[in-house]
Amino acid sequence: MSGPGVRGYLRAVGLDPAAPGPDDAALLARFAATGDEAAFEVLVWRHAPLVRKACEQVLRDRHAAEDAAQATFLVLARKAGTFAGRGSVVGWLYRVARRVAVRLARQRARLPVGADLTRVPAPEGPEPADHARLW
Repeated sequence: MSGPGVRGYLRAVGLDPAAPGPDDAALLARFAATGDEAAFEVLVWRHAPLVRKACEQVLRDRHAAEDAAQATFLVLARKAGTFAGRGSVVGWLYRVARRVAVRLARQRARLPVGADLTRVPAPEGPEPADHARLW
């Protein structure tokens, strides 16, 4: 997603890229410098739909896409200070969201689909007294 695609997305979510107010890079810089949660919240509010959609396109599962979207914003929070301003924040988020979703899809592909829970081994050692009373 680049150029007109990003601008089209911003217009679609009700944000005019030419509107006055802090742009994404300024909000991210403010969050990185001062830990301004309101600035980060605006970034999440602006871009969560795009991030979720990018994740859902890869994962084809709404719940897994939510997890991947949250992980994407965690990456943004952790790496906010390293954003150099090359490109746009929304482009960076899109790329990270796709990467996170692909990694999650690979992890999910390695896990057994229907694990047989009856085959889970019993814990070793005596059962705790409090636990035994519950059953």
